[in-house]
Amino acid sequence: MWMTTANGKPAKRITGISFSGNLFFLKVGLAVAGAMVGFLLSIYGYNAGAKQQSTEAINGIMLLFTIIPGVGYLITAGVVRLMKVDRKMMITIQQDLALRRENFHDLHTVRLRDGAAPQTGDVK
Repeated sequence: MWMTTANGKPAKRITGISFSGNLFFLKVGLAVAGAMVGFLLSIYGYNAGAKQQSTEAINGIMLLFTIIPGVGYLITAGVVRLMKVDRKMMITIQQDLALRRENFHDLHTVRLRDGAAPQTGDVK
């Protein structure tokens, strides 16, 4: 199946592989996070069969719900802060999108392999 990319060039659709890749890494992230929780609880002495947890285990649980996610959030905020999207870049992006909207018809014209342009809507 052929489609037109944002720059107007024909390309293969990769939505399926993109979605499956995102889903795969989501599952990997969930598995790693689950393993980390189990590992950290074992470090703090959590005992699943105990009627009452030790003070150290309760402190570990509190850390897992408060401090550790906060540190993760701060790391994420730091990475986002390093991105170079300032006001000037946003204006450039908005202008580019406005130009693409104006040239919508041209962007969706697909060239067949023999060089002929199909009718609008005939995406192969």
